[in-house]
This record gives sequence, C-alpha cells and structure tokens, in this order.
Amino acid sequence: MTAHRTHLIRSATVACALAGAVVAGAAPASAEPAYASQFIRTNYLVGSPFPFAYEILEAATNGTGVVRLTAGELCNQLGPRCAGYSSGLTVQWINFASGASGATEAGSTPTTITTGGGPVGIAVSAVGAIGVPGFGIVNP
Repeated sequence: MTAHRTHLIRSATVACALAGAVVAGAAPASAEPAYASQFIRTNYLVGSPFPFAYEILEAATNGTGVVRLTAGELCNQLGPRCAGYSSGLTVQWINFASGASGATEAGSTPTTITTGGGPVGIAVSAVGAIGVPGFGIVNP
C-alpha cells in the first residue's frame, strides 16, 4: 500500500510541475508575426550636400507575402555624416517562385508591396542619380 501511495504522490507532483511549466511558458499571442529585415546599400554621386553618397534600403518581411520597404538617410561615403533625410530610392523586384514583378519608389515613410510567397530579388538605385545599384533577396 505504501508503494502505491508513493507512486500516486509522485505522479501528482510531476503532473503539477508539467502544468506549471506549460502555464509559465505560454506567451501572449502576437497580433502580427515579427519582421525579418534585409539591408541593401546603394552608392551614388549626388552633388549636394555630399559628392559621394549612399543610402540603405530596409526590406522587411513577416512571412505573409508582403515586403515593407523603408529608405534610410542620405549619408556621406567620405565621412561619418548623414543629411537627415532620404533622397528616395527606386526599387525593382521579382518573385522567383511565381514570376510576379514590379517597381516602386521608397522613401523614409514605409511602403509595402505584395509579392506573394517565395524568394524575392530586389534591385535598388537612387532616384535621378548615377551610381551603383544594390541587390538583395528576401523570402516573404
């Protein structure tokens, strides 16, 4: 009878411990999945305020087939200064899985594009400037 009682107490203890672990480990559900970002840099000649500049495009996705595009500040390649604004970027994209493609402009205010699922190739260049385009891949 003592062995049966000991077994019952152990079983109850393990069950309570497991229930506590499940409750403690449960996190509140998020309204939207977290974003994963890819940063794509483009270099170009701009003139004022910097002769040689760069901007970085953030292409963020959360697994829903949508990519959020945001252009960073116009920055000087020759020194640690930024202009405090974005000059705007031209973005061209293609979904390698479906063949869908498009083009848009991105600035400091986020722009979203619906690309669908699958890997998406992105080419970015400065609006109205001569430079070296940037390339990247995201997987929405």
